[in-house]
Amino acid sequence: MRHAWMVVLLAGVSLCGSCASGPADGLPDAGLSDGSQDAGSQDGGPLDGAGDSQPEPSWKVCADWPTGEARDIAAAGSRLFTANMYGLQVYDRSDPASPALLGRYPTPGEAWRVAVDGDRAALADGRHGIAILDVSDPSAIEIIASLPLDGEARGVTLSGDLLVACSSRAAPRLFDLSEPASPVALGELPGYTAEAAFWGQRVLTFGPLRSPDDPPEVCTLDTRQVLRVMDVSDPSAPVELGSIQFGSVGHDPACEGHAVVMPQDGWGLVVHGQYLYLVETESRVRILDLSVPSEPQEIGRVSMPVSWVRGLVIEAGRLLASTEDGVLEFDIGDPLDPVLTETIQIPAGRFIQSLDVMGGRVAALSAGKLHELHLLDAADLNLLGVVNIGHPYIGQVAQDASHAYVAAHPGLTVVDLDDPAGPRIEAMREDLGEMRTIALAGSLALLAGQDRILTVDLSTPARPALMGTLELGSLDARSAAVQGELGLVVSGSTAISLRVIDLADPARPALAGQIDLPGKASEPRVALSEGIAYAACGTEGLAVIDVQTPSAPERVGSYVPWTAEGVYEVAVSGDLAFAAAGPFVHVLDVSEPSQPSLVADVDTPGYATRIAAEGERAVVGDTYDLVQISLVR
Repeated sequence: MRHAWMVVLLAGVSLCGSCASGPADGLPDAGLSDGSQDAGSQDGGPLDGAGDSQPEPSWKVCADWPTGEARDIAAAGSRLFTANMYGLQVYDRSDPASPALLGRYPTPGEAWRVAVDGDRAALADGRHGIAILDVSDPSAIEIIASLPLDGEARGVTLSGDLLVACSSRAAPRLFDLSEPASPVALGELPGYTAEAAFWGQRVLTFGPLRSPDDPPEVCTLDTRQVLRVMDVSDPSAPVELGSIQFGSVGHDPACEGHAVVMPQDGWGLVVHGQYLYLVETESRVRILDLSVPSEPQEIGRVSMPVSWVRGLVIEAGRLLASTEDGVLEFDIGDPLDPVLTETIQIPAGRFIQSLDVMGGRVAALSAGKLHELHLLDAADLNLLGVVNIGHPYIGQVAQDASHAYVAAHPGLTVVDLDDPAGPRIEAMREDLGEMRTIALAGSLALLAGQDRILTVDLSTPARPALMGTLELGSLDARSAAVQGELGLVVSGSTAISLRVIDLADPARPALAGQIDLPGKASEPRVALSEGIAYAACGTEGLAVIDVQTPSAPERVGSYVPWTAEGVYEVAVSGDLAFAAAGPFVHVLDVSEPSQPSLVADVDTPGYATRIAAEGERAVVGDTYDLVQISLVR
């Protein structure tokens, strides 16, 4: 029997201690779709009642959520704009030791470059092209227009009504933004480039000399790059004024007869007067003299005090450089001898790696510079406690009433949760090798990694005991699920496979069956409920597999969302499945597993990639925040 549901987006919360309630200031509007779009499922329309009036989403968002290292930066007065894998962030840098987050704009791609002119910003957002944004109010950034490109958007520069967009597959393109909502393409600049910068009525472009469509001969090492100076005073007819090349062509000594090595993309350039600062390596910047535009000359190099230099910008006569350790500010009174004067401490970033919900408690495993386990109250998402896991690689988390268990490299970490405000690491098994995923059934844990599946006895959490091992060669495990004597492991990325594991004798786990699934996903995930498996297959959406006969798993249903992003993870609770699918969470009725039916689409403020559910409530890992979704009949 199918039910009618109402979907309520209750709260969004960052993994920090001090939160503000109210509408989602600084985030795109969150909303609900009643499923009336063509959902691409066998039953694409809403259930009866799904389209009824629904309450406005309410939010609880922390302003100090760490948003990560800056891949690129732009500056306007005291405002600092940073681009990274989460999107765009805007800070007040008046206090360099503690910049205040003014607003942010999560993007569907991975932001590589940002350019700002007045109240307008342009963001190079990978395969999602260029986003033109209104940043007049940093707390409520709005998108004005999007520019799709051939290949991934990797570079962008902006001056007045002119914009140059650089992609990974094509020549840089020049656009007119006189009508910001309707950009007009003016033409292309010569060459293939990943970086560009305006210099008055000129544009400087930098990138590999050789086009990606014209690869070098086998076994050549081609590191040639070229800087071009273009006159764009007539945007419809750009003229090349001069250029300078770097790098060389030679034989690759490591070549085994098939290797082709292309030069790396540039990482940042900016002009100050007649001087150009150009990132050469992760820790070195070239200085060029442009006083004769037809003959750019390299006149010096500067070694940076840190590594991972990416973006450069000039603001108020100072050179700012985005690095792994924050934004560095240099005095360039002597342009050939920049002097470090300040470090702006951008908070260390993290993203939500794995979620689990049990007994009203959320366990959120975050990854970044710090790998931490956060405990939250599922009712209101208030933070209870946090512990640093410490491993260089972490996989997924599962919890029972008193402990959380983290699959890691190496092995397994056990966290005591008796005092949620002060969780502590109780045990570590570092002799288990690389473990990526974990699932629990009572005191039995099923772990899986690159080449094997393990069963571990957790009846004494302080001393987890290895019970059995199943060697499977190139397993490449990504997710696991357990129910009774049945275990599941999903593996692969370009080719997804579901393996059914017989756990009747935990000391001798055995491969019972296997089925290949469609789609491509970097982290395919699986959920198990009453003998039915639900696999998130990325580009091909959700696959439903009957595993009640372990030796012959059978695909019995599917759901392909109308969004182009695919499904990243699925959580099942009773007759409901929650599919995290980028811009949306798709809520499905799976009371008839062979015919998943759309209940509602929940438009979350960020980008939904992780999800866990308990009862009629789901918690979503949504780029910056944890977002809570609740359903009522």
